[in-house]
Amino acid sequence: MEDVTHVYRLKLSKHGVKRAKAEAEERKAREKDALIKDLTDGPHKGFGHLGKENALKGYLICPPAIPGPVEPPVFVVHGLPPCPRAPAPKFGGPTEEAHLYLSPKHTIGTGNHSVVYQAEWELPRSTVIPPPSTDYILCKQCVEADIVRIIREEDGEHGERKDPKWKELSGEIKLVPEGRPSVIFHVVQRQNLDNPDSEEGRFETQDCTYRVEYVGPVRPIRTTVEWQDPMHPRCPHIMAPSDVPPTAKMRVIGKLSLKHDEHLVREAANYESFEKHMFQHWSGFNVLPPMHDPVPVGALVPQFYGYYVPESDFDDVKYNDHEGEKVEDKEGEDKRVNRKDSGYFSPILLLEDCGSPVDPDELTHDQ
Repeated sequence: MEDVTHVYRLKLSKHGVKRAKAEAEERKAREKDALIKDLTDGPHKGFGHLGKENALKGYLICPPAIPGPVEPPVFVVHGLPPCPRAPAPKFGGPTEEAHLYLSPKHTIGTGNHSVVYQAEWELPRSTVIPPPSTDYILCKQCVEADIVRIIREEDGEHGERKDPKWKELSGEIKLVPEGRPSVIFHVVQRQNLDNPDSEEGRFETQDCTYRVEYVGPVRPIRTTVEWQDPMHPRCPHIMAPSDVPPTAKMRVIGKLSLKHDEHLVREAANYESFEKHMFQHWSGFNVLPPMHDPVPVGALVPQFYGYYVPESDFDDVKYNDHEGEKVEDKEGEDKRVNRKDSGYFSPILLLEDCGSPVDPDELTHDQ
């Protein structure tokens, strides 16, 4: 049978529009915070306060993290990277086009209002897998070898020409505590609570962590190593990314409505109104009182991939934010979604293919 192609467009409810705007603002704020953090911390985070202008021009070769006085460490000075090229597709960003493959042979169920298909969804690879960065990079191994060469030329083979100021222990490595301080608990028997000498043991919490920080002067040395294109590296330390297909395929569930049924549009609005945590999976060791055995903590609902309508009907949809409310014209004619003289094209609801239905008779007491 010859393939038939139709173009569909994503349709959002008022809940979906509100969430999309909130997520876009959150993503924009997160990128802004990351930029500010990069400018202020830079690659020398935790080793002194060298200023945001230096973060873009160099980095500190960290001395051994042993508290105490040290010689001034080397601060590698390099030029700014070349002008960035066209940005790579953002991981998890908006997708302009995808392909859904449906076949009558893959029908897995028919209900009172819809037909359920197992389908193949082809998406841009950057939607599901982070793309390799196209930002120019500086090979740290080449830089360190270059710094060793420069120091040997300036100071001599055994440091006989080294400037005395670089020999002074004028800097200091500090351990800065972070988090809550440690707490010591004493273990005693209940009947000996009033006896201070009856201690049988003690233990200490380890909530406190330490950050290594350098304070003092630095020795600036300009490297002769140049920036490299990660797609076409010039040194053996950097591997060019392997060629991968531009798209990725995943198995999903596609629900198509029966003619004149308005259930799918309401179902889509429900999914878009759910809180994010209802779609989240959690890993690790989870114990939920009063149960004593660990239990998996999964999503409450399947992942929702959108509600799509035929492109020819996209602007003709007469639902109020696809909440399922019909709108009638002046003559009282019922304007139903996707009802055309040329035939019926169902909207499509895409969901996660999350396995077999739950059988209550097969669940344990904890489940």
